[in-house]
Amino acid sequence: MTLQVPYESFSAARERTCPDAEVFVSVQSGWTLVCCADPKSDTLVASATRRGVGKVKEDLAALGLEVLDGSWFGDGAIHFPDESADCFVAAVSYATSAGPGVWLDAYAHMPTQVQVLRSMYDELCETGELEGTDFDTFIRLANPNVAIVSPREIEGYLERNATRDRSDC
Repeated sequence: MTLQVPYESFSAARERTCPDAEVFVSVQSGWTLVCCADPKSDTLVASATRRGVGKVKEDLAALGLEVLDGSWFGDGAIHFPDESADCFVAAVSYATSAGPGVWLDAYAHMPTQVQVLRSMYDELCETGELEGTDFDTFIRLANPNVAIVSPREIEGYLERNATRDRSDC
């Protein structure tokens, strides 16, 4: 039997269900998986977090828990939280008279660079920051650089960061 709890509740759930069980951490699908099990009662307590392994180990050590590398696997599947829908993140770096700027937005579907720049232009016009400036002049003056990050790339960044030990930072 698997009990999956939010990361913040893992220690309390472990204490209630299998207080003598060792705690294990591993990286699964870009998430840090924290689990403990009591084979005698066929109980598995699991939690998933985007925090890196090093930080998770620090968190649990601060609670007095010894943490080992590894995972328990039961008959039930671990469900990783669905934090957000698949989205494309667009970032625009641009020049202003006050110095460099960065503008961000998110899209449900892959936008073109022109769509991103038009969205940025429209937003800046709505806020009054580009009053009286046409789109072509805005592009020439801003000298924008557009980067679009796909859901797959975002997942890759999350997986890479989950495996990094940043306990020395």
